[in-house]
Amino acid sequence: MICKNCSFDNSEEMNFCQNCGASLADAKAEKINSVEEENIATEENNVPQTENTTSIKELEGFKDGKGFKFYLFKIIIPVIALFLIVFIGITTLKPDKYSVIKNQIIYNYNDEGDYTEIYFNSTKLDNKIDSSFSITATSINGDIAIGKNYNDELYYINKKGIKKIDEEVESSLLSKNGKFAVYVKNEENDDDRVEVLYLFNISKEKSEKISDDEISNYFISPDGKSVVYSTTEDESYFYTNGKATKIDNNGLEVISVSNSGKYIYAYDSSEETLYVLNKKGDKEKITNNFLSTAYYFNDDNTQILFYSSTSNGVGTYISKKGEEKIKISSGICSVLLPEYVSTDGISNFLNQYYIDTSSNIFSSLLNSVDVFYINKKGDKEDIVSSVSNPKLSSNGKYLFYINYNDIFRSKAEKDAKEQVIATSVDSDFDYAVIDEYKKVYYIDDDSALRFSKNGKDSEKISDDVDKFIQTGKDLIIFTDTDNQLFSSKNGGDKKKIDDDVISIYSNNFISLYKKEIDDEYKTFVSNGNEKFNPA
Repeated sequence: MICKNCSFDNSEEMNFCQNCGASLADAKAEKINSVEEENIATEENNVPQTENTTSIKELEGFKDGKGFKFYLFKIIIPVIALFLIVFIGITTLKPDKYSVIKNQIIYNYNDEGDYTEIYFNSTKLDNKIDSSFSITATSINGDIAIGKNYNDELYYINKKGIKKIDEEVESSLLSKNGKFAVYVKNEENDDDRVEVLYLFNISKEKSEKISDDEISNYFISPDGKSVVYSTTEDESYFYTNGKATKIDNNGLEVISVSNSGKYIYAYDSSEETLYVLNKKGDKEKITNNFLSTAYYFNDDNTQILFYSSTSNGVGTYISKKGEEKIKISSGICSVLLPEYVSTDGISNFLNQYYIDTSSNIFSSLLNSVDVFYINKKGDKEDIVSSVSNPKLSSNGKYLFYINYNDIFRSKAEKDAKEQVIATSVDSDFDYAVIDEYKKVYYIDDDSALRFSKNGKDSEKISDDVDKFIQTGKDLIIFTDTDNQLFSSKNGGDKKKIDDDVISIYSNNFISLYKKEIDDEYKTFVSNGNEKFNPA
């Protein structure tokens, strides 16, 4: 299946392009239409010699009206059914371009300090975890998480509840699809305490030991079917289907592995060189001057975006399927992700970037930035320059940014026409946009919260606003300088929620606020709406 966006040849069953993440629905439709046209032409011009071939007698019968039943059930109805399947598939089953977070798991250490409460979206799970707990990894759509408590017990969490995986766990990783976890456990081995490696199948709730040797580092593929690990004896192994195969790592430090283990990324710290290995240990150099603390992978780890030092500072590059580096920018470049999109794995990072023109990585979010697009040939196409706080809509089609205290909206493409959607914005505050960014909340120069729709004159919602956050696609909550909590839906009048609020938090799925009651801090939670309940 040839992708229309990047010309990559995908397997027939794929709905997304495995190279660039674009939808394959149009390509599938064209292929089906092409097959239909070929079949029709074949039926019109030839008499196929198969067991379903229409005989001369049947054709003569059709002329006389006697073969209509044959054509109705063997040609007309199947063609109509195929057309309906294609139409429904294109109109209702077309996949999104990005990996959208669909769920959120959060944790809240209770005020008494003896257990941690877990929420799946806004639902508090019945189970509790003893002592302080923190989440260490989450699946790409947010439905699975793993984490460790203060007692070194490893847990996994889903909407059904909380399950303990193991004890005496030193560290852990979760595959991006959330199906497997790999972890290092401290256990007895020949009268010594060693850190050995285990693989946990989450659906089967079963662990298997991968290695008895002392582990120095390890990585799991995005689909969880492959693990690459190194021992303290500087030996590296590739593990899949219950079998470990030794890799000649040539003294390199492994940093990641792709699905199927086809691409194993490794780093030579003495030469600052990035290589890609195969399962046999054969290596190909990707780049010199590799900055090992700054790199990102796409969903299946077949492409890497990384920083490399140059004579003029630092440059941003990509490598596609282990090939040599391609220069993206002469400065520090970061991924501009759409709203509500998973950041675990940096999905489809070849589509949008924003770059810090100052070449200072630590101030990349504070200085003016240039926004540009990487086309399917890998060429850079500028969109806007010297703006601040750019945002990308959840469908990836629209771009928003601040320039000279105004908020602009444009299509995320070259030479797009821009539209002012808000003016006199206090750029020290964030802004929130809804309905694919046709509507915007923002704070003006007088600390007033305002709302604008379709670029028209804004309306004031409240004065003396201290902080506001978006919670859901059409709702915000905010506090004023008197610590009162309010909400506004779709730009409507403010509604008071509570007094004496200490803090507010939202992650687009649930909202929390805290206040002090009878000398105790209490937490209230909402499922992205105006109704808050005690946690």
